[in-house]
Amino acid sequence: MNKQLETQRRRMRFLRFSAFALVLALAISLAASPTRHAGAASTGFANPAAQAADTGGDGDGFETNPQDAFSDSNGEAEDRDSGTNTTVSCSNTGKDRHRFYNYGFSVPAGSTINGIQVRVDARLDAAGGYICAELSSDGGLTWTASKQTAGLTSSFTTNDIGGAADTWGRTWSAADFSNANFRLRLTSVANNTSARFRLDWVSAQVHYSEPGSDVTGPSTSNVAAVDAGGGSVTLTATVNDSVSGGANIAGAEYFVDSIGVSGAGAPMAAADGAFSSPVENVTATVAVGGLPVGDHTLYVHGRDAAGNWGASGLVVVAVVSGGTSAVQATVQLVAGTLSVSAQPVNFPTVALNGSDQTVEATPAAWRAIDGRGTGAGWNVTITSTDFTAAQGSISAPNHKIRLLPANITTVSGGAPPVSLVSSYQALSSITPLKLLSAGTGTGMGTFDLTPEFSLLVPASTAPGQYTASIVVSVNTGP
Repeated sequence: MNKQLETQRRRMRFLRFSAFALVLALAISLAASPTRHAGAASTGFANPAAQAADTGGDGDGFETNPQDAFSDSNGEAEDRDSGTNTTVSCSNTGKDRHRFYNYGFSVPAGSTINGIQVRVDARLDAAGGYICAELSSDGGLTWTASKQTAGLTSSFTTNDIGGAADTWGRTWSAADFSNANFRLRLTSVANNTSARFRLDWVSAQVHYSEPGSDVTGPSTSNVAAVDAGGGSVTLTATVNDSVSGGANIAGAEYFVDSIGVSGAGAPMAAADGAFSSPVENVTATVAVGGLPVGDHTLYVHGRDAAGNWGASGLVVVAVVSGGTSAVQATVQLVAGTLSVSAQPVNFPTVALNGSDQTVEATPAAWRAIDGRGTGAGWNVTITSTDFTAAQGSISAPNHKIRLLPANITTVSGGAPPVSLVSSYQALSSITPLKLLSAGTGTGMGTFDLTPEFSLLVPASTAPGQYTASIVVSVNTGP
């Protein structure tokens, strides 16, 4: 069936909004696209050969032609009258769920699994919602945390979930992808129990490094040490294998003053509690109280899951007074940056009904970091362009933002910044709105903030997909 023609036949009028954040900061970090490394490989997108409705919702999953989702452009599986309630949540038991399996993956034994990528080609009629995906490595006994598509519309879209370096929070082996073990479960989530989900294709591919192909160890950077008191320093570093084989980091160690045999150094721990990804921040507490007065070098390096140790990074610690009972350690500190990172704002689909309507959206948490060490204070401002489409526009003042004090979370550091928009304030395309302020001596550290957005859609707005650009800036001074 021609998807475009089918879409054009539909008479329902929908409006979909999305705002994409552009971050302006004193330091901007851009993530490169995944790179295919020497020795890295992929199964390519594979088709399932088996399916079954799962528990939840109506209990029938994609009840109409579920096998049509086995391949691209081969008809549509349908989940009609999806679910038993209007709650929008991947974990709600009132939502229809369906398993797909027997993908026939061929992953060499002993391979390092770098990521799993799922492709969902789908659309949704007469509702707002999305599809959630979970993975199982034990035939469906346990599942990963769910990931979701973007909001679906009445037009077919291709949604990539996961990726080449995304292991879905698990450590995998080649055996986990056998037909007996691997399962992919989809959950239909809509705000209308009469919703109809149409699924054209649910495919998946596995990214891995073949055994013996990864012969290069991970790099080590950002080596630093800070005084921990009691004659000790806290040693930290970043160990990265993403550009030297793509394997997960398996461990790290440090040496004092001279590099010894790999594997014989003092162990370091993963800062997040587990070595489970190709990039890990590592940490250790190093006692320097017994060292002679003078400069001492701490060397750090890491090992990947393929068994390769990488080159070392270092930091120099100056011990300025001796004695086992009163030892002082000093380190050279390099000023960090002042930055803010914003996440996309995606409003739900709006069904025009002849009246003005207000829709709301909450993005994933934004993050502000002040690592300068000056305590000089800072602030965050925001502007928004008009929402525009070929059919017309919605003016920027219709777009509003608020940041509740409860939605500012301290990840690390001292006194947090303060919200200046605890109630909804209109945005402007010309005059920046000050969203957040850290006074002198506050706001030093890392903070997550979750703003909320609203948009007034006038009744006279023509249907179409409208887009605005948000500019979020971090500035010195309160």
